[in-house]
Amino acid sequence: MKVIDLEKRFELRTWVLLSVFNMLLLVGYMHSKSELGNLFFSFLLCSVSLLLALLVVNSKRNLTVCRHGVYYRNLFGQCRHMHARQVQFIHHYSLFGLRLVLIMSEKYACFAPFYSLSHKQQQRLKRYDNDLFDWLKNLQKTNDFC
Repeated sequence: MKVIDLEKRFELRTWVLLSVFNMLLLVGYMHSKSELGNLFFSFLLCSVSLLLALLVVNSKRNLTVCRHGVYYRNLFGQCRHMHARQVQFIHHYSLFGLRLVLIMSEKYACFAPFYSLSHKQQQRLKRYDNDLFDWLKNLQKTNDFC
């Protein structure tokens, strides 16, 4: 039974924008006449390429918070699980239009780019931010699922 099924948004648009920006930086690097310009364009080109690589590695196919914990499947098809007793917090971040959900546990951290929490989900998680297990138990008792 699903409690929170997080939605992935704007993934394709972000890939396209970063790829086009990376190609423009490559063209700028090839047409730059000065050494300082080459250094600047190469630094930006490497930074955007590294960001693209990190987004590919950390991309998730689906992400679900249920009464047993957090389940997610990475881009390579491996299913992972964090037990509800181990989850310390779930936070939503947005920077320059890039959305990210960060899930911290005792041993692991799960970065889920392109996922976002709705306002209702954020408010419900704020109430039980430090103890996900108690929050999930209360939802199960009241039968008040998202």
